[in-house]
Amino acid sequence: MKFPFWALAAIALCRCVPVTQTASTESVSDQLRTEDYIYENTIRSVRLYPAGASPQSALNAAVYDVRQRNMLTLEFDDLREEAENYYVRLIHCNADWTKSSLTDIEFMESFNEFLIDDYEYSFNTKIPYVSYRFRLPQVKLPGNYVLAVYRYPNENDLLLTRRFMAVDNIVQIGLKAGLSSGISERTTNQQLEFTVNYGNYEIINPFQDVKVTLRQNQQWHNAIHNLKPTSIRENISQLEYAHFNLENNFMAGNEYRYFDIRSVTFTGMNVGRVAEQAGRYHAFLLKDKPRARQAYSAYNDLNGGYIIENMEPGKNIQEAEYVNVHFFLEMEPANHDIYILGELTNRAFDNGNKMRYDAELNAYTGSLLLKQGWYNYLYYAPSADNPYFVEGSHYETENQYEVIIYHRPPGSRADLIVGYRNIQFKI
Repeated sequence: MKFPFWALAAIALCRCVPVTQTASTESVSDQLRTEDYIYENTIRSVRLYPAGASPQSALNAAVYDVRQRNMLTLEFDDLREEAENYYVRLIHCNADWTKSSLTDIEFMESFNEFLIDDYEYSFNTKIPYVSYRFRLPQVKLPGNYVLAVYRYPNENDLLLTRRFMAVDNIVQIGLKAGLSSGISERTTNQQLEFTVNYGNYEIINPFQDVKVTLRQNQQWHNAIHNLKPTSIRENISQLEYAHFNLENNFMAGNEYRYFDIRSVTFTGMNVGRVAEQAGRYHAFLLKDKPRARQAYSAYNDLNGGYIIENMEPGKNIQEAEYVNVHFFLEMEPANHDIYILGELTNRAFDNGNKMRYDAELNAYTGSLLLKQGWYNYLYYAPSADNPYFVEGSHYETENQYEVIIYHRPPGSRADLIVGYRNIQFKI
């Protein structure tokens, strides 16, 4: 039986760690959520991405290869005037994002407590803030992780949690993104078909030990989990995933809407006006309307991401302002709640990005406090059978997809990521 270096280490540690040793998650707050979540209102512009030199690096998924050691960078702002002692802790999770039973020593190369000592104050801004930056430490095992930031010395005093993945591509993924095989879904859906070639890496029971997650545009709310192989070809060590009942289908959605607030002295694209009121900047976006009955229109978007940038002459990024951005969606009231969706809202749904209907205006309205930059967004109804009833769903829409392969080796107490691949769907 052939195992990679980390699997052998994990098995050895499982046998030698005393049963009385405290698990890594026991000291973490019971209130901790193993998802992308912000616990305090003053925390803004949270991003976790592979380290890179350009602002576009922040658009990449929070994934890194444990063999290449290309670490991730965490950035966030705190809308307080003074810096505080913030610390980072990492939590290893299983495929379903429940905390694994591994101890710190099994997945960390050092003590699992890290001070964020790289910070910078904003300069001459209407809303003062402190920008924090932290480069994540190396981990020893691949898998799902949650990064937790807390106020020292109380680990229960949480500021934010953020998911990331450490991968070791032991298995090879053959991947194809195409149109749905469903007859009525061909105009609205896209699907993924793929194979997993595991070579000399031993997988004893693929149906039980292998778990698969498919993700669209870095979103977890509509991810597909626990697909089972449709065929197993042991003679060539291959698992095939070619489903026929739409289990591998995603609604394609539409290209993201966008707006430009890189300047507060002139109006960017899709911004109607910018005004200063009560010591804050406000940007009023142009009126939006439903697109469900419109023909598909192709243009480049950021798949829901955003780029922080200050375009004011002679000013740098620490002089970037926070702007109240006001959204206006003109339509009749719907039977389902509508949310502003994108990385600008943590790709999640809560009261902060829920639209409110104004009967006098015959429109949904909402507002978000955002840092100067270029933003993508959609209007989305998570509880509806068709969550894209405002935007429309078109098979031509360009989307990014990820396939994540988890395996629990014999003797291991956690799911480990043994394969990862992403692909861009584009007609």
